[in-house]
Amino acid sequence: MDINLVVGALQVIIAGFQMKLDHFSKKKIVIPEESKEKIFKLGDAIRSVEFAMSETVDYIARNVENTPNPKLAQLWRDASECLRKVDNTLDLTNIAYEKHLFWTNPKFYENSDEKKMYTISLDNVLVQLRKLREGYEKLRNKINNQ
Repeated sequence: MDINLVVGALQVIIAGFQMKLDHFSKKKIVIPEESKEKIFKLGDAIRSVEFAMSETVDYIARNVENTPNPKLAQLWRDASECLRKVDNTLDLTNIAYEKHLFWTNPKFYENSDEKKMYTISLDNVLVQLRKLREGYEKLRNKINNQ
């Protein structure tokens, strides 16, 4: 009988036992349902804001005047509702709702001060969205590294 054949068979058997031991000894990753739900809602909110932003940029590029736009008003309202489901205290939640009001009646905002107009500007939305994405990535990494 060849010794290499015996050693090879023993290695296969030991490797099989090792795989079984690894299976039972490795910590199982269990993602709490609330974390799954939060990451889903956060991703949905981010997509909603991004869509409202892209539609707004497209509209502004085609139009010189700010006239009421029911479609944009609804998109920003939807975005604020998605954000509210994630966290009602987010600055972006209030900004998105304010943008909904702006696109409902832009004339109301004509005499607003510069600070208020910056608050609802796309530049500020982009800054707030970046912060939200960072939080989303941290949550995803935390879940993936468990």
